[in-house]
Amino acid sequence: MKKFLIKTCLFFGGSIVLIIAIYFYTDPFKTIYPFELKNISPVNREYISVELFKKNYAKHRYNSFILCSSRGCGINTYQWKQYLDKEDNQFLFQAWSETIMGTCRKLNYLDSHGVSLKNIIILIDIPSSFVKEQESHKAITIQHYDITGKSKLFYHYNMFLAYLKPSEIFKSIKDKILCNRESVKFDTISNDWNNGNRENYLTPPKQDSLINRDNFSDNIVETLSPPLIDSEKKAFLLDIQRILQKHHSKYKIVITPSYEQTKIHHYDLQELYTIFGQQNVFDFSGKNTISTDKYNFSDINHFDLVAGWEIIETIYGKKKCFE
Repeated sequence: MKKFLIKTCLFFGGSIVLIIAIYFYTDPFKTIYPFELKNISPVNREYISVELFKKNYAKHRYNSFILCSSRGCGINTYQWKQYLDKEDNQFLFQAWSETIMGTCRKLNYLDSHGVSLKNIIILIDIPSSFVKEQESHKAITIQHYDITGKSKLFYHYNMFLAYLKPSEIFKSIKDKILCNRESVKFDTISNDWNNGNRENYLTPPKQDSLINRDNFSDNIVETLSPPLIDSEKKAFLLDIQRILQKHHSKYKIVITPSYEQTKIHHYDLQELYTIFGQQNVFDFSGKNTISTDKYNFSDINHFDLVAGWEIIETIYGKKKCFE
């Protein structure tokens, strides 16, 4: 029995050591070794955003930020630049499944590093921006250690736990053997994710694809979200407002559209009006001209560049470019 236990311990111990060695060798999420644009993984979008910001800031001195979830893929920051001063530089500070807590932490990070916050757009998704705040253990949403203020060791510990799936382990080995690399799908200066319109940033994009349109229901009925802003979320919102006021920021709060047409609750909308000023809050949730057109979406949650163009034009009071 004793020999069996020793062999069992050796087997499992050896397996763990082997998996750790594979993890460090393959660097599956491209977060272990120094950040290089030629060797990136899109799994954790926040990691890319933070590292690209740090890599570029000394040169570009960003002072204009869009803070957003994956829905920010439909925003073209070079179009936004038309409404900024000539010397301003814009950056898409994006994280998959971003929450109000994440947005608040990023603004605190920028503020603590002496970064100017002259122009700010914050995208709020209903209901996902107001999910229960807790530390994520999913590879796509683990927050960067510079944002949380926690140690690199804690960050990599959580990343390693997220790696402990047979599918992830085998994929990392396969990618390493075949030298598979992800193509860079973001602009290396502004961090725009969807750069399909790079040839002419200032040309209104066309409704660009029929992807998944057959899977869209044509019988969508607007639904009302329950109230989502509790005392915890309100504290984050008030801290965001504190930072914006400190920097005398010109800011826009955008409640994003979705094809599911979930409408923000009037209580939450009033809270946002009270905290940020009604003139600074723009509600695209629920049923409207964007959400009722399936050609404005790549899937039921993510609007495309056409809708993003209309959002920017609308919040800055300009004539819509595709009326």
